[in-house]
Amino acid sequence: QMHKTALDRCERDCVQSSRSKGRQIAEQFCEGNEGRVVGFLGVADIPGVSASCGTQGRKTCTAAYEKQVLQTCPKRREADPTVFDLLREACQEEGIDDENCRAVGAEAAEQEWKEVQKDVGSSCDVVDEVRERVETLVPLKLECFKEAFKHHVEQIHQNTADLCERDCVQSSESKGQQLAEQFCAGDEGRGTAFFMVIADDPAPPLACGEQGQKACTAAYERQVRQSCPEQSRASDALFNLLREGCQAGGVDTTRCRTLGAEAAERKWGEVQKELGSSCSVVDDVHERVEESEISSLECLQDAFQHRAEQMHQAALDRCER
Repeated sequence: QMHKTALDRCERDCVQSSRSKGRQIAEQFCEGNEGRVVGFLGVADIPGVSASCGTQGRKTCTAAYEKQVLQTCPKRREADPTVFDLLREACQEEGIDDENCRAVGAEAAEQEWKEVQKDVGSSCDVVDEVRERVETLVPLKLECFKEAFKHHVEQIHQNTADLCERDCVQSSESKGQQLAEQFCAGDEGRGTAFFMVIADDPAPPLACGEQGQKACTAAYERQVRQSCPEQSRASDALFNLLREGCQAGGVDTTRCRTLGAEAAERKWGEVQKELGSSCSVVDDVHERVEESEISSLECLQDAFQHRAEQMHQAALDRCER
């Protein structure tokens, strides 16, 4: 009788303990932010404690867990079925399956990465910020999940950073080739005047730092050597100016304006050789020079126009005198 009484008491205690355990797991499941795949990051306990009273204890724990979730956070169950199933495993004798826990951790990392991207964006310049935001969500004690989550976050970050780097280097190389094409587009042997055919602003900053700048510069120099080596020797100042388009700061404005002014002077002299330098053709010379102003590189365009106007006015004043 005493043995039977002791067994009955142990069974009651075990069932009661199992029911309490199921409710505890349910509370942990319901702690997270509703509707978020990683809502269970609020888990503050390792729930993989085995039930000691066999099948009845496991069933009691599971039933209490499901009932409590249904009462407390039914929408969470609908939103996070994978997590719901994972924590229910804590009612089994062997506890949470390690492999399954790690798979859920990896999935949560991927989902949370996407959630943070919705907030801060997905461009390459915020990759590190996304990682930092996601890493703050790692749980404290559920080791299998925590390790998988952190590892997968690092993998996503590295893969994203590598992709951004490849894209940026390719973009930088294309930029260098574009600059080279602009440099080589002029008429050979025309000094610094020929660069007025530049059709693009070659001075946007590069997003991938020193590596991108080196890739751009190398592509620029290689393309110029292949396409117009004689022009690079004849127009060293222009060659160096456009190469600055590969730097984060872009083309130096002061030197750009100096070259623009020199180009206007050269162009004025070339047109005078064709039309003459008498007072009767001053306006014609000015008009022809202005027709050459086809650059969208603002520092060149402004300096070229300003110097052309100065020379035109100086010629008019001289003729008037």
